[in-house]
Amino acid sequence: MAVMFAALLSVACGGGAAVRTTTVLLVPSGDAAESSEAERVLRRRITEREDLELTSLARLASLAADAEREDTDAVEMEAQHRMAEADEAFSNFDYAGATTQLAEALDLLRPLAARATGRQRLAALHLQLANVLQVHGERDAAIEELRTCHHIDPACHPDPARHPPELIALFAEATESVSEDASLHVITDPPGARVSVDGCEPRLSPARFGSISPGRHYITIERDGFRPEAQLVNVAAGEPTERSVALTAGAAPHRAQAALRALRGDGPDAEPLWRAQAATLTEADVLLVLRLDRDAFR
Repeated sequence: MAVMFAALLSVACGGGAAVRTTTVLLVPSGDAAESSEAERVLRRRITEREDLELTSLARLASLAADAEREDTDAVEMEAQHRMAEADEAFSNFDYAGATTQLAEALDLLRPLAARATGRQRLAALHLQLANVLQVHGERDAAIEELRTCHHIDPACHPDPARHPPELIALFAEATESVSEDASLHVITDPPGARVSVDGCEPRLSPARFGSISPGRHYITIERDGFRPEAQLVNVAAGEPTERSVALTAGAAPHRAQAALRALRGDGPDAEPLWRAQAATLTEADVLLVLRLDRDAFR
């Protein structure tokens, strides 16, 4: 293996070609322990050189997990701050201020719509916002928030022990005899993304969702190698509502996660998919992909 690697590196970097950097991307074999041992042996055998970068899908994927945790923590702190400001404004009868703070918290936490626990939390915030609006005398806006709350989490409803009778009556009005004559058509660029409405079973884009109630619904869009999207869409009764979404390529660590998932997949499309994802992970002139196998490095 050492001779084969040296020959590959010579072809990649030699011969007078204008090659500045070669990236060696290490991908695991089926056995995690074998891959780890093979990577340690390979690293010992490669001398340091400025034109060679050695990395692995697992390491890049771990960077994605760290980045996601940091982003989530920062957003969570900011949302908590907004909710605390809303509580203070409400207690001081500043209903407009409370409405603004809650709306901003909802916007920050919108990506939570991809998870069941996140949808429950968003529903509770819509319910809280509805209460502020009805106290402020904005009846129609409160009803809209209550319908959104019901769409994203049908189990969410006002608590008679905590909420005023006026809000409970509004909730009954907002959710009784709701028609299901609306439809939504979601198109993504590129196509083939997983699209879900209010946490329903995902469909591949272009995706059509029929027999849904008019009003606002959360849609979530996911595709390997791209940033996930979460949007609040107002679906009108009668004519189909169409939403087009241009997906944004994910950062390198997120594309590494996608490559790693594809690498572990089955079927004829698995290998071309992970190789295509891996090829986007580096700006080097040459990319050498080595599959790790402990026996090959002995």
